[in-house]
Amino acid sequence: MIAITMMAGTQYVYSTHISVPVLTTDKNLEYSFDDDLVIGGWVEYGNEPTSNVLLKAITSDPSGSLVNESFTTSNSDGKFEFSFGLAKDNIPGNYLIEVTSMCREEHRNICTHQTAHVTVSVFESSDTGVHIPTWIKTVTEFWINDQINDAGFIRAIEFLVYADIISIPGLEESESIPTSDTPNWLKTNAEFWIAGTMSDDEFAEGIKWIVSTV
Repeated sequence: MIAITMMAGTQYVYSTHISVPVLTTDKNLEYSFDDDLVIGGWVEYGNEPTSNVLLKAITSDPSGSLVNESFTTSNSDGKFEFSFGLAKDNIPGNYLIEVTSMCREEHRNICTHQTAHVTVSVFESSDTGVHIPTWIKTVTEFWINDQINDAGFIRAIEFLVYADIISIPGLEESESIPTSDTPNWLKTNAEFWIAGTMSDDEFAEGIKWIVSTV
């Protein structure tokens, strides 16, 4: 009886099919309700891309409630994509997207499900279309605490403005932002912004004023 049990257990282990979804999407995503969002990746089995694997994607909102469930199949190269959209009545915050491999159809009854996940920060579009990525607050805090100088902070802001990471509609590109005479009120604005008492739009207006006066 013991020998039979061990053989049965061994057969189960070797008959299990495991295909793993590998996400190639950036893990620090920021997304507006107006944007199109695509989560992509590939399916791995035995260190090789695997085609015809059924995948399920579940999206949960910041409260943990299910807001979307969809399915797709990996293509001949083992790759897959899920497209997402959120209605404006959804709440802003961090959304969790979980992608689960459900194996090929012929392996479905011996499939061990594997899941990959990514978190997406969803924000509401502002009236002016301005949104400053949250990681910029880290740079700003360094500046406020004198861990980087005025030139370092302004150069970071300059890059973000001209790369359209900070979107300021109607802003004309100038040669550079001055770094020698950074106004004191900008640091005060930054402190309010970090504390959450000033909006992205209000803080961006200060940046816009500095750029436009070059």
